[in-house]
Amino acid sequence: MVDCTFALTKKKYLKRIYLILAVIGFVLPNIFVYQESIQTGNVLLWFDPQSTVRQMFSTNINSAFSMDLIFVFVVFFVWTYHQGLRYRMKNIWVIWVLSLLFGLAGPFPLFLYYREEKRKKRKSNSTKTRRMRSHESESASE
Repeated sequence: MVDCTFALTKKKYLKRIYLILAVIGFVLPNIFVYQESIQTGNVLLWFDPQSTVRQMFSTNINSAFSMDLIFVFVVFFVWTYHQGLRYRMKNIWVIWVLSLLFGLAGPFPLFLYYREEKRKKRKSNSTKTRRMRSHESESASE
C-alpha cells in the first residue's frame, strides 16, 4: 500500500524546495565565479572567452566535466522548450539567459518552480472544466 500522506506532503512543499534550491544554486557556484571575476577581470567568465575556454579544457578532467556540462545545457534547452509549450509557459528565454550567465544550478530549479506553478494552474483548470461538463450533462438529462 502506498503512503499517500508522504505524496501529499511532497507536493505541498515541492515548490518551496525548488525555490530554496534555486537560491542555493545561484549563490554557491557563483562564489567561485565571483572570485575569478575579481582576480582576473573575467566577469561572469564572459569578458575573456578565450581564457574561459582554455581553462575549461586545460586537462582531461576539466574537458570531461566541460563536455558533460555543454551536453546537459543542450538537453536542458530542448527539454525546457518542450515543457514550456506543454504548460504554455511564457518567457522561457529568461531562464535560458540566466543559465548562460550563471550556469544551470540556479536556473534549473527556478524553471522547475515555475513549471510547478503552471502544472498546478493547469490541474485546477481541468478540474473546473470537468465539474462544468458534469453539471451540464446533469442539467441536460433532467
